[in-house]
Amino acid sequence: MLEMNPIGLNTSSIMDCYNVVNDKKNDTIATVIANRRSNKDRASATMIGATFGLAQSLAFAGTYAGAKMFPKLQKFFPIKWAVNKVDEWIKIAQKNSPKASKLDNIMVGVISKSIYLIASCAVTGFLFDLYNNIMDTKLNGKFSNVKQGAQQDSWLLAGLKSMAATNEGKKVIKNSMKSVDNGVVIKFQGVNKEYSVTNKEIKQASREYLTSFAEDGKVKGFKKNYSSGDGDVLAFEIAFKKYQDDLKNGRIMANKDLPNYANQFSSKGNLSETELSQCYYFLTGSKPVEIKNDSSDKEQGSKLDKFLADFTKNSDNMAAGFTFKDEGKGVANVRTNLSMNIGFATDKTYAIKKISDKFVTFVDARNTAIEIKMPLFEFKNKFDKLYAVDYKEND
Repeated sequence: MLEMNPIGLNTSSIMDCYNVVNDKKNDTIATVIANRRSNKDRASATMIGATFGLAQSLAFAGTYAGAKMFPKLQKFFPIKWAVNKVDEWIKIAQKNSPKASKLDNIMVGVISKSIYLIASCAVTGFLFDLYNNIMDTKLNGKFSNVKQGAQQDSWLLAGLKSMAATNEGKKVIKNSMKSVDNGVVIKFQGVNKEYSVTNKEIKQASREYLTSFAEDGKVKGFKKNYSSGDGDVLAFEIAFKKYQDDLKNGRIMANKDLPNYANQFSSKGNLSETELSQCYYFLTGSKPVEIKNDSSDKEQGSKLDKFLADFTKNSDNMAAGFTFKDEGKGVANVRTNLSMNIGFATDKTYAIKKISDKFVTFVDARNTAIEIKMPLFEFKNKFDKLYAVDYKEND
């Protein structure tokens, strides 16, 4: 499957941009570390930080040596700042050991600067990881923006995000959660099941990475197994995973009296191969409307017209998401506010946030912070399957 990125480097804030660059830097360092040791798991944030500090120290040492050997370099390259930083540590060494030779003090100064960089970067890596883990695992019912992980559960993230777009939807989600001393209990109203998710499970999931390998066996990167950005969403991912694992392993039996999507689970060990309807049905108990884009089917066309009319005037009591039609290689080329022609993956589900007379506003699970807007006529031509639920209708 061709993986497209309609978001690119567009971000909703300067902090998001920083996080994109910082994550890329950390992934690169983690990959280098993994390819130089027998353990191919992702290194800890502390080790990644220390390695970055080591790289900086080597750069400082090389720059200092080059500047002293070839003084004219400072006229052509902006390296004076780095040289001054090393000189500061050399002066400290000279002050503490006035009888030592100049060469000894230079070595002590460079080594001290290196130790400082390695230690400070290691501590910074640890603290940033601790902060991100706290933010990513916080259970506060706010349903912040998220980025999809390797679970391939865009259908679930789209469902939660589309419901969280309105106050009524947020109430429905919150009613599916019950706080307990060591975590939260997720209730699936549609199938009358409850799953406990502990704080420990949430914290572990937030730090869980999958390793990807190249054909030659070398590590080529890492990806978070679950989503990042919101603890409430993470708790729902874990609960849905528990339910599907129970189905898959026969701990609970498929119920023929329930809709087919209620008995769906992935054969791949993740949360893929599932429709958005499962999310809506489980949390609301209402059977979603499913509309296919088929110009030859008048019934489907009538259902689409009714949905658009209902959603436009009653969006606070509804949630909806959709997939795109495949135009070749698993991609749909769509005109949006971000670009005249963006390739959206057709194996993913997208959450609708708003529909007006002219536009459909939606988000991609790979970065729900960015709202994407496309013309309504483009939506009618490009969507493949539409899922919608009305909270007030309980079958």
